[in-house]
Amino acid sequence: ADPGGPVLHTLQPQRATVRLSHAELSAAFDGLEGQLRKLLNDRALRDGEEGLRTSLLPLLTSALGLRGSLPWPLAGSDSEAVDLVGVDRTGQPVVVAARTSLGLPALGAVLDGIQRLRPSLPLLFASVEAPVSFDLPRLVLAAQSFEPGVEPALAGLSLAHALFEIRSGRERGFELASLAAGEASRPL
Repeated sequence: ADPGGPVLHTLQPQRATVRLSHAELSAAFDGLEGQLRKLLNDRALRDGEEGLRTSLLPLLTSALGLRGSLPWPLAGSDSEAVDLVGVDRTGQPVVVAARTSLGLPALGAVLDGIQRLRPSLPLLFASVEAPVSFDLPRLVLAAQSFEPGVEPALAGLSLAHALFEIRSGRERGFELASLAAGEASRPL
């Protein structure tokens, strides 16, 4: 809201500000719809990493048996490293990240994302049916390829984790194949 009346601010795919006057309301929303259609039909976006990350969310939710799952971040920031949060059957929080290729720099960004996300877990899972614990989340990584060093780095962390390889599937478009899983390491 602006003193001169309502204003529509768009940040993506192009930054624009349009005053929503009575005469211009229809044209403003037509322009917004056109921008959204163009963005959603962008082949590079749809077939690129962002498209992969988005299309895998239902498959990952189902394969992991997550309850109360939410795409993260709620505002849809493309720079966020975490893609999905949920609660597994035992009540443990689960944080999921999917990539075409995942190396140590991307792993570091995901670990940073978990630290930013942890304080929000009680609020995010407030309506999820018990059991729910707010312990350190389990990390699930899905990628078409993992660079060397990711699995050994995870083995030294105090974070339970699982790795899944993303493969092209016949029916659903993608399939997940379990590569590795590890419990949180405990200090001596």
